Amino acid sequence: VGWVRIEGLRYRNQQDIEIFVSQDGMSAYIQYATGSGASLDDAWRRVEKSGVVHGIDRKAVERAYFRIGLRQKFASGDYPQPGPDAYLKYWVDRDSLHSHERVEEGLPVNSILPLVEVKAGQTIVERVPCELGPEGKDVLGMAVPAVSGRDIAIPAGQNVEVKGDLAVATCDGMAQFFNGKLRVVPLLVIEGDIEATDGTIEFDGNVVVQGSLLNGARLTVTGHAEICGGVLGGELVAENVNIHQGIQKRVKVRRVLTANFAENAVIHSGDSVYIKDIVYHSQVTARRRVFVVGGKGVIVGGRVSAGEEVRCRVAGADVGVSTEIHVGVDPKLREEALMLRSEIKQLEINLQQVQAGLDKLKTMAQTGRLSEESRAMQLQLTKTQFRLQSQLEQYQQRLGELSEQFSVLHVSAINIRDRAYAGVRVSVGRRSKLITRDMRFVRFIETDDGLAITPYKE
Repeated sequence: VGWVRIEGLRYRNQQDIEIFVSQDGMSAYIQYATGSGASLDDAWRRVEKSGVVHGIDRKAVERAYFRIGLRQKFASGDYPQPGPDAYLKYWVDRDSLHSHERVEEGLPVNSILPLVEVKAGQTIVERVPCELGPEGKDVLGMAVPAVSGRDIAIPAGQNVEVKGDLAVATCDGMAQFFNGKLRVVPLLVIEGDIEATDGTIEFDGNVVVQGSLLNGARLTVTGHAEICGGVLGGELVAENVNIHQGIQKRVKVRRVLTANFAENAVIHSGDSVYIKDIVYHSQVTARRRVFVVGGKGVIVGGRVSAGEEVRCRVAGADVGVSTEIHVGVDPKLREEALMLRSEIKQLEINLQQVQAGLDKLKTMAQTGRLSEESRAMQLQLTKTQFRLQSQLEQYQQRLGELSEQFSVLHVSAINIRDRAYAGVRVSVGRRSKLITRDMRFVRFIETDDGLAITPYKE
């Protein structure tokens, strides 16, 4: 910190009292010279002549009188206080605008489509600018310029234009926050059912189907799909899906799926699946979670797999229906490992066949019975051998990487609250167990010692 020295008071031909002001003018200090004979009244006269007029602490001046040789702060300026920060004023329902972010976190919502419908040219958000705060004042009584509050930028994304302080939709659609950006996604509303005669519907945006998806129909959307009926046939592919009724066919979502029930369904989720009542004889795969807890919460028949957790009220049935629940390994990686093992096995068979052909041609060459046609075949088989060997090594390397990932102990669990019936097979990581007697309020986790059974935990 730099200081500005104000000439001291001379007493008995020596400089007995000195006053210093910081370069920013916000602090003033007084110092009595060692051996000074100056009085306290002399100090006050010196302060008056120094020009220091604001923020004076009289007790500090008195303390300096009794602390000869030490520099004592006796005045402080008032720093300017920042004014109000800029903020966003919402011209539509704020909670609905942000509710999509819960889906991005893998959480279930009643409707994954906030349905904040906007028209082209409509204002969605207004930026209220920051303001200046009160001026400050230094110890010399001079004004210190005011400071404004923190400014913010309008987080404009897809189909949103910033006009001054306004965020305006450039097309009709649904407004929502996505990855911290305000965007407008085109919205398609389909009245009634989607039937086989409608063929394949592809849409770049979000879709609301006010009926059901029936046999033979296919719906593919880049955004989110809300089905007011059920998926009773056909195939549905979307980012997130909310189905008011149930699923009886194939559904593939890149993130979160919510539905009332699943019956004889095949479900793949890149994040989580939330079913309210029952998963019946279905194949459900999710990278993170499968929760069947909202209503009846029953998993019976079929296979349910998740990377982190499966949670339900009831697993299996008293009639011994084959039910499998697996957690602990990303199902997508598990499927990749199974595919690699199958491909490796086939490659090894092919290599054996190629090697047998080369051995036969080699024997023919040694006896001088190798024709030009056979030589060409030998060259072709040699190229095939190198290609298959290279592919085999790549697959084996990838399988080794997956095996290392599988060997790491993950924090995964199967939680069954009300009843786990005998006959249900549970697997956590590398550990597996067939339940031989009915159990209640249980949690299955993997430990170094094997598959542990602990009390149910939310």
